[in-house]
Amino acid sequence: MLLAPWIERLVARHAAEIRALLLLSATLGVILQAKAKNQALGLGIETTEIARSLASGRGFLLTGVPSAHSAPLFPVILAGLLKVFGDGPGFSLSVVALEIVLQWAIILLLPVVSKRLLKSEWIGYCAAAVLIPANVISLGWESSAGAVGLEVAAIATAGPLVSGSLMGLGALLSPMVGLAIFVMHFRWNRGFALSLIVATLWCSPWTIRNYAVFHRFIPIRDSSGLAVRVSYNPFAVVTVEDSTVALQQYEPVVNAEMRQKLNAMGEADFYDWLGEGAKEWARNNPKRSLELVARRVVAYWFPEGHPFLAVLTLLSLASLRLSWREPSLRRLVFALLVVFPPPYYLVLSSPRYRVPTLWFTALLAGILISKVLEFSIRRTDGMATDAALE
Repeated sequence: MLLAPWIERLVARHAAEIRALLLLSATLGVILQAKAKNQALGLGIETTEIARSLASGRGFLLTGVPSAHSAPLFPVILAGLLKVFGDGPGFSLSVVALEIVLQWAIILLLPVVSKRLLKSEWIGYCAAAVLIPANVISLGWESSAGAVGLEVAAIATAGPLVSGSLMGLGALLSPMVGLAIFVMHFRWNRGFALSLIVATLWCSPWTIRNYAVFHRFIPIRDSSGLAVRVSYNPFAVVTVEDSTVALQQYEPVVNAEMRQKLNAMGEADFYDWLGEGAKEWARNNPKRSLELVARRVVAYWFPEGHPFLAVLTLLSLASLRLSWREPSLRRLVFALLVVFPPPYYLVLSSPRYRVPTLWFTALLAGILISKVLEFSIRRTDGMATDAALE
């Protein structure tokens, strides 16, 4: 997808200035969103509570019991920050700094991805420009790290060691990130079979630990029962932001009675119990359950209160026809827009769930925007030439 060569030359000539402006904008975006939302800078979130337990030498515990609530990689990263900066303002600032670094990586990788897949850095810079105002910052969560992992996977060579390591580390960060990388790198050959072995080796210590602790097979995490219970109940709503009543009713972090049940039953059995309750409610309320799923599908792509994200979605959908002509993008479209979202349609909706794939939505939008700008420039130049001839 080569654009006018002079546009690419102009972008290359001013690449340093463009990158500096984008990185400054991304930094301000992180700071302003954290301040506007009054986020607790990673404090009080499950991943951070597990990180506190790790940093204190107690292992993977949540509310005082052994846990596989979260995939292990990001809590380990946060535990490292706690070790270095302590559990106070220094840790809070380090979480913000980590998010800024991750946003920088997302922005800087976009032109690289665009150059590799579309032979155009200009499209990548357009994508970065529209991603920054639409992006969702969620401090203390692994979403942005997942985005970086998926961008790297999009341009990485599909060899056994690289693909296997990306799938394994992606799964240890988030199972859906690991699955998306699996789809992105899937090949019917012996090399991919070796990749699966490598990925299994990366994940096996955590899976073995889970079996030793819970006496059952839990590949990565066991929190699906809690996720569906807070999503399907008499107080069920569409989004996480509106789910205060359900969270207070079932979330053991904030409900003392649920915490006692968790301590008595153990995490795996407790989450199974919650999951059975959700299934029973859904069976007894099929119409309401289907309505919730339908509204969550809409909320995933067009979240209320995020107009820039809704516009970005519309631009990317309009660009799909152009993108489908590019063989290098078809597999990414399937992995990131078809395979990745469905689990998030079933649970309380949050814009945070889209963050790992938002860079690709921006890349699709960047294709359309770059084409429109190129057409506009050419038309303006043509009109100026015609006027000069007259």
